[in-house]
Amino acid sequence: MDIERRKLAEDFEAMRSTLTTIVRTVAEKPGLEVTSEIDQFSRLDLLRRGQDPDEAWYFSPAQIDPRTGKQTKAHVRIPENIAEDGEIPAMGKAAHEGAHAASTRFEKISEAELPKEVGFQAVLHALEERPTDQLVRFRHPDYGECLDTARIGSYLEGMPDTGKSDDEDPPKRSGISKLSQLCNLFVYDRFADDRKTYDEEVLKLYEELRSSVEFIENCIPERGSTEEEIQKKQGIRFHVIKHKIWPKLQEVLKEDLSLQMLQALLQSILSGQIQIGSSAGSPHGAKPLCRIQLPPELAEQLSKLSGGAATTDALDIPIIKASPELIEALKKALDSIPEDVRKQLEDKAQKAMEKIEQIFVDEHAGKLVGRPPTPHERRQAIEENLKRARQEAEEQKIHDQIAAEQEKIRREQAALLENRTKYDQIYDQVRELEQAMYRELEEIFHPKTKAKVRLKASGARVNLGAYIKWETQRMVGKIKPIKFFESMERPQKRNFAFTLLVDLSGSMRGEKIAQTMNAIVAISEVFNRLGIHFEILGFQDQVIVFKKFSETLNETVRKKISGMDDEVFGKNSGGHNKPSYNDDGPCLLEAAKGLTSQSCQDKFLIVLSDGQPAGRRSTSADLETAVKSIRDQRRVHLIALGLGEDTEHVADYYPVSLPNIKAQELPDVLPELLEDIMLHPKKYLL
Repeated sequence: MDIERRKLAEDFEAMRSTLTTIVRTVAEKPGLEVTSEIDQFSRLDLLRRGQDPDEAWYFSPAQIDPRTGKQTKAHVRIPENIAEDGEIPAMGKAAHEGAHAASTRFEKISEAELPKEVGFQAVLHALEERPTDQLVRFRHPDYGECLDTARIGSYLEGMPDTGKSDDEDPPKRSGISKLSQLCNLFVYDRFADDRKTYDEEVLKLYEELRSSVEFIENCIPERGSTEEEIQKKQGIRFHVIKHKIWPKLQEVLKEDLSLQMLQALLQSILSGQIQIGSSAGSPHGAKPLCRIQLPPELAEQLSKLSGGAATTDALDIPIIKASPELIEALKKALDSIPEDVRKQLEDKAQKAMEKIEQIFVDEHAGKLVGRPPTPHERRQAIEENLKRARQEAEEQKIHDQIAAEQEKIRREQAALLENRTKYDQIYDQVRELEQAMYRELEEIFHPKTKAKVRLKASGARVNLGAYIKWETQRMVGKIKPIKFFESMERPQKRNFAFTLLVDLSGSMRGEKIAQTMNAIVAISEVFNRLGIHFEILGFQDQVIVFKKFSETLNETVRKKISGMDDEVFGKNSGGHNKPSYNDDGPCLLEAAKGLTSQSCQDKFLIVLSDGQPAGRRSTSADLETAVKSIRDQRRVHLIALGLGEDTEHVADYYPVSLPNIKAQELPDVLPELLEDIMLHPKKYLL
């Protein structure tokens, strides 16, 4: 069984590696992140849109996180269950997401340029699928075949349920809006071999649009295009959709809206909100919005539509089930109802249209993170804001308040982007290093190996399998040692404490302190995430505390750390600012004393310096004495790093040292040292 599980795990990792290679190859981005992880915000957003986050494939472009104001990293997300429909479709889906990364730039389209009418988002996303697929076929024909296999599967899944024999005509998509039918053709025209399922009017309009659709399909960036060229192609596709295709769809949209108006009227009648005839009272005990007149035979036909179903079920009856005569009578009734009631029906119809569009976007193109909001999503956001604000003010005040809040958020976000702290700026530079360090050190500091079961001659827990085997052998005369009691051996979490002591004398100015800051920020974030006990100290003529063991890495501490580089220039606001001195010996003893008081198992004092001691109150002899004292106590592991060329003298003072480290190499050298320290702590025992 273990062999089978191991084989499945190996196959899974091999498949993941293959899909990652496909994504990066098609995207022409060797460093593009491909992950199965999903942040909580994206998970909740997918759930809200009716999608299973565990099965979602999507490309997320780099963008500003509205919650933090920081730039997020572009990535492609592939689900854990990567081969649910087979290996070939999975490869096709991976190639498709890679093509999105190579050519789709929705986040570069100004929202002000987007038509706000319902339907445009569905058209935009449906047509974007064409060039995305075509890019795969054009650049990578083998992956294109995989992609077409996945598309065929999706198309067949979306076919109407026939319920008929093979020799009968397939069912019409008459229950589907014409806009949805048209968008379906935009995506699946290549695979829609049986056009009888589409309305003739939809097919006719599609043929009129075919040349523009095919132009969009082939409007893809060349291999090796610059970002500017990619965005230009996206702009051309958007221009054709907005100015050539969208205007020709207005008649279809009007017909769909009229159909939804009739549907809203039908639902209002079946729910009792609108009554037929002049009889008093309402079956639901509420005053009706209005009354309409219908011929008796049509009124009877309408009442039979529900077939005795409960009111809530009757509301789901589509208008297409009504006879042409009843539909025509309902159209005339619409012209006679009061204006306020008609507006209510129009709003219901508009919401229904928005929901139809939202369903299409979610099912066919909604996995593309970073897309512009649809009218349905904009309406939802507005309604939620109004609901919260309606408790405090009248409707006009609510609109003013929401506008003020939006403007405030815009200003705060703009200020956040323009006035990021120095620490945040450094973290942006070392984000990838921090992530890599975290992955390497997590397994060391938080071992995930399962507990091992060992058999012993005594104990409290019997291993049933081992006992049966021993008893069987005993019965046939084979005397074996009694070993059928379980002993569990669990990996232990390592217990470390680190003090980083940084030379902040004037000789550290320039590239040395810049790269030291990069390393300190990355290590601080990793240690904080792993829960490692640490402090950050600097020294000149005395120790300068930037983070104590007892402090958490909060914004106040981060701000203090960001002032470290100003100390070497004597310009740290509220700091010590004595860069002319570096009293190594006394400062080393003080740092070691604080570290010794910690209760951790292994304690490491790492000194980063570039020069000879030049103290105000000590000499090089004091440094030698301090090092000897620490060695004799044997309670702290002491390691020194010599920053810059010609720092061999560091080895003269510190028995364990790494001299001559180039400044630009420090962010790589220090994490490697930490990893080695955690794996082999006794190696650094003085």
